[in-house]
Amino acid sequence: MTDQQVFDEHRVASGLKLMAWGAFKKLVVADRIAPFVDHVYGNPHAFDGVATTLATLLFAFQIYCDFSGYTDIAIGAARIMGYKLAINFNRPYLATSIGDFWRRWHISLSNWLTDYVYTPLTRSRAVRFKWYYLMLMSLAVTFLISGIWHGAAWTFVAWGALHASYLITSVLTQQSRSKFVRFIGLNRIPKLHYAVRVAITFGLVCFAYILFKASSLADAVHIITHLHTGWGGVASSVAQVLEQRWPEFTLALCGIAVVIGVDVLKSYGDIGEMIAKRPVWLRWGVYYAGTVSIILLGAFYDANQKFIYFQF
Repeated sequence: MTDQQVFDEHRVASGLKLMAWGAFKKLVVADRIAPFVDHVYGNPHAFDGVATTLATLLFAFQIYCDFSGYTDIAIGAARIMGYKLAINFNRPYLATSIGDFWRRWHISLSNWLTDYVYTPLTRSRAVRFKWYYLMLMSLAVTFLISGIWHGAAWTFVAWGALHASYLITSVLTQQSRSKFVRFIGLNRIPKLHYAVRVAITFGLVCFAYILFKASSLADAVHIITHLHTGWGGVASSVAQVLEQRWPEFTLALCGIAVVIGVDVLKSYGDIGEMIAKRPVWLRWGVYYAGTVSIILLGAFYDANQKFIYFQF
């Protein structure tokens, strides 16, 4: 980059589009989900396992759209001014393992922890362990530090410890899991194998979100120990969460579907380039639809709804 910036309309347009996409994720999806999540996690003892499961799944998309929306806005604004910032999210909910998830989620933090915590620990000569055990110990320490970085609360420490246990278990069971996959023949159906791995990874991440979102360790323990309750009356439990706000919930689900759809399409190439190659009426139709959806469907009713990661 030179000291003197030259106006580039394509760069500016690209930055504006990325900012708009970030605003869509934040205002149309994350902020519309937030009331449902806060309703349950604000008093988890009043809800059964169905309700807390639904709230946890919604929180997974709330925090993703909130945080990735925030970074998209920041990266887009920097791009307009001529600065190129690295991406911070790469379709994390399509990850096929917890290790893969952390290579896709909050990439800047993951890279920093790898460079300044994990790697120095694995190269330490002060700790006399075999490298294999040193690697496992380093994973545990790294994710405990990650938990503490998010806040001085036992919930975050437990969240970091749980992710560490995920990764350590993954390393220890890698060979046995591969043998099991070959034994049942799942490796002969690659698409199904991929879908199963994505589903399991997403489930583990969501389970850990209980610790991340809960106000206290006692609330988290209550939620986890009561996840099995309420499954005989799913409809009534869901209705208790939604409080007759079905239109709001439907809009939230539509927004989630759009975000997932875009992440899937990214597997086939750059979305911006795909749209740019479409006919002008379709291209501008997408741009206008996105802008109008932010204006008309954005959750502007809560002025106190801040970005989640501003607290960290």
